[in-house]
Amino acid sequence: MKGGVAGSTARIAQFLSEGGYDVHVCVFPDSSETVPEGRKMEGNIPIYWRRIKSAGGKLTDYMDRTRRMADAILELDAEIEFDLFHGVFLPAAFPCLQVARRRRRPVIASARGSDATLWLKNPVSHSIVVSVLRRADRITAPSSDSLRRLEAVADIGARSDVVLNSVAEAPVPWSRESSTGGVVGTVSQFYPVKRIPLLIEAYARVPRALRSRLLLVGDFPEEAERQRAFQAMRRCGVADEVQVTGYVDVQEVRRYLHSMRVFVQCSASEGFSGALLEAASAGVPIVSTAVGGVAELLAAAPEAPSLLETEEANLAEAIERVLGDDDLAASMSTAARRAVRSFSAEREKNCWLEVHRKALEGSVQVEALHGAGGSSLRG
Repeated sequence: MKGGVAGSTARIAQFLSEGGYDVHVCVFPDSSETVPEGRKMEGNIPIYWRRIKSAGGKLTDYMDRTRRMADAILELDAEIEFDLFHGVFLPAAFPCLQVARRRRRPVIASARGSDATLWLKNPVSHSIVVSVLRRADRITAPSSDSLRRLEAVADIGARSDVVLNSVAEAPVPWSRESSTGGVVGTVSQFYPVKRIPLLIEAYARVPRALRSRLLLVGDFPEEAERQRAFQAMRRCGVADEVQVTGYVDVQEVRRYLHSMRVFVQCSASEGFSGALLEAASAGVPIVSTAVGGVAELLAAAPEAPSLLETEEANLAEAIERVLGDDDLAASMSTAARRAVRSFSAEREKNCWLEVHRKALEGSVQVEALHGAGGSSLRG
């Protein structure tokens, strides 16, 4: 369940491989993480793991990490001779640009979430993201909201695309009978941007007769945020009603989703939440603040709302409304399952293949202008 960027990268790599690309994936986890080093195969896709110390918020740390990432990519490039580079997460495209400029090769930079929001608020990371936006050949975003944020800081209109995430339709739909009355839940890695203390406070304001349990499927990567959440539980008097599952596998996530009477997303910002799509696929009634891909999900089934969109101040009222109205919950469930048909894997795959085609064709045109030769198809 960990890592929305990791899940997106895995999907994109598989789509490209199916489309005829020779795909190689580089992963650069923090040096303190317990992860494999070296080359590992996932099907026919080689994954290269290289632990590198995380940037500590200072420009010198970012530059050092970028240099080490670029050196690792350059080593592979000397052996494989890549024709195209794709940074899944905007800062990941920064070292790709350092290597790609050596032979005028195209770079695709894909925003996923915090890189289009939180990274732009910090002066140091802002400069890195803007540099990527100005120099990359193609820019993608997972929602119209994310794309608008990027367009506000750089002129990317002619080079940009929205590529929506995909989700498989759940084989067994949610039902009021399969769910547990009064269970409010969410699924995520609980970083501060997810605003779990806000969710706890909203849950506590729901009448006791309607609520039974707050199910937090995931865990807190940061100890300080864990402490803030548990302080909120104690302050609101609901500590005995809250369950934190820890990280679980995909099958367990689906089981937990089916037990919820309502799924809640109250993030301060999102790219396009994979957990939101999973909940919609299962047909779990959803309450969400207006962030990320919420607008796309609503637009996919305009005849009946696929989720209940609400303001932060009205979060408890929205949760109460769904918990207390079985007919509303049932109609939202049906609409959500209808909406996710617009987020098929085939659609996402075709979009990524088109983005890569545009990048390669643009590169060929540039090379022709400079009298250079063509290139083979390799991702």
